[in-house]
Amino acid sequence: RWRSAHAGARVAALAHARAQHAAAAAGAELRRRHAQLTPREREVLTHVIAGKRNKVIAAEIGTTEKTVKVHRGRIMEKMKVRSVADLVRAADKLGIKPTPSPPRGNAQ
Repeated sequence: RWRSAHAGARVAALAHARAQHAAAAAGAELRRRHAQLTPREREVLTHVIAGKRNKVIAAEIGTTEKTVKVHRGRIMEKMKVRSVADLVRAADKLGIKPTPSPPRGNAQ
């Protein structure tokens, strides 16, 4: 009886260790993918995860909407994500914060 309880604890510990190892490997892969992004792609990423439209991102970083679309496509490809929601989840796991929009109107 003692052995079966001990064996169950061992199985649970091994399963936990495997899950931790898998999570660590997934995190390392995510960091590797992010490291492949250019500095400009990383900048665009922070705007995309803030939910901004391409036109707004272009105006804020001083480029064209078409260029933002190209960067956005390359980000999605390099990060191996299919949607902006997936990109937001990946950025969150990496600790990347969205870039807020500048304040509107006349600040006095």
